[in-house]
Amino acid sequence: MEIKDEKDFSLLREQVSKWNKNHSMFKHDVRQLSKSLEKLIDNHSQHMIMHRQTKRTIHLERAQAEIDNINILLKTVGQQELLSILSRR
Repeated sequence: MEIKDEKDFSLLREQVSKWNKNHSMFKHDVRQLSKSLEKLIDNHSQHMIMHRQTKRTIHLERAQAEIDNINILLKTVGQQELLSILSRR
């Protein structure tokens, strides 16, 4: 899963709830992941608000950096999820 813009945030939240259901053994880890993702989403929203108010491109660049951080986190989680699935077998 890759996030391209803020429209994908609802899909991301649905995915986190699926992870919580599918990997009930790792509820604490999924909760921490959810908190981290929500913090990054909140930071992105704050930068977009500042961009709309000031029309400065630096805020748009910072918002894109937050999306990049979310994608890095999701890539790491995707690899861990694959290992989790493989370890069940």
